[in-house]
Amino acid sequence: MQAKQKRPYTTWLAADAGSFLDIYGDDSEDYDNTKKQLAGGMDVQFFQEKNAKLNKALRDTLGLASKPYLLKTGGKRPGTKRGLNMTPEQIHIIKAGMV
Repeated sequence: MQAKQKRPYTTWLAADAGSFLDIYGDDSEDYDNTKKQLAGGMDVQFFQEKNAKLNKALRDTLGLASKPYLLKTGGKRPGTKRGLNMTPEQIHIIKAGMV
């Protein structure tokens, strides 16, 4: 999967629930519950909660080495965006167990 070029940051309004579910994977423990939550699209609370959980998991796992991978905030309200501070070429998604 490639990151969208020229769009490194995304607002919760522009977040694609379908893409999130594709990445999340239907073999995840709570996939069905997550799919129900996203049935009407992604809301701000869901978006912020998942952003916070991702950053926490990265910090807990990588410690100080997590800094380049943490989601960054850009822009100003109401158009605040979150994303990676990396080029698309620097991003490689590998399914769990395939390393």
